[in-house]
Amino acid sequence: MKFWMGALALIASGTAQAQAQAQAATCELHIWPTENYTGVQVGGFALMGGALGGLLNHLATKDKVATVTDLMHDYLPPDAQVDALRGADVAGALGLTGYTIVVEPAVPSDAAAKGDPAVKAALHMMDAKLRKGERLSGATTPCYAELVGGDLLYARKPMWGTNLFAKWTFRDFGRDGGAKPRSSLDR
Repeated sequence: MKFWMGALALIASGTAQAQAQAQAATCELHIWPTENYTGVQVGGFALMGGALGGLLNHLATKDKVATVTDLMHDYLPPDAQVDALRGADVAGALGLTGYTIVVEPAVPSDAAAKGDPAVKAALHMMDAKLRKGERLSGATTPCYAELVGGDLLYARKPMWGTNLFAKWTFRDFGRDGGAKPRSSLDR
């Protein structure tokens, strides 16, 4: 009798472990990197304030800002963003240990949306899904989360130095695939 009770307990624990592993295998973190790059360079003229200071600052820094934005395209393409997130163990940092990372197509830039009506429509549909709290992907896994890139902003200011801001939206639909996600927008 003891043998059968022990065997049943072993089978039950094995089944529970298999179920836990199956659930962990179905957990997904979908990541959308971004192609939105913005450069801001504030020169000493901006410290003057007013319209004249703003105009002089624009004239003095416009070529530098264009160069910085171009460099961001080269140094921070979508695949580099995903590599950096993986290197920083983004899933673990978000409390999603064991989630499989699924990389989605990059969020197109605002400039691309202005030039292509199809891209503009896709961005509007993505925005509508975000507002409604719907999943952006067609994934049906019960354990699901999203990390969506907004924009990368390089800012250089004479009194505060140089900063790189990355805007991300994190949405966690939970381990039970809840209808309304827990959402957070942060830099």
